[in-house]
Amino acid sequence: MNNIAADAICIINFNVEDGRIARKRSTKLGKWRAKYGTIVIALSCFGSLVISWGINWILTGILVLGVLICGTIGIFDIKRSIVEENNQV
Repeated sequence: MNNIAADAICIINFNVEDGRIARKRSTKLGKWRAKYGTIVIALSCFGSLVISWGINWILTGILVLGVLICGTIGIFDIKRSIVEENNQV
């Protein structure tokens, strides 16, 4: 299980010079983006929703769906990363 989690964190790069596939660890920003990225998107949808409430009902509906869907995905991403951190220790 640890190898699968380590491979999921790695970024695969293809080196053209010698034709090998090299793996390098993702940065702290990449790890943060994988954990909290969808929550940030949900919050930005929520901010846009508050600003544009009632002006255009189609946009309002799309932003409500964005908040619900991205927020749900973000919560499950955070739960998954917490479980993975507990399993690694």
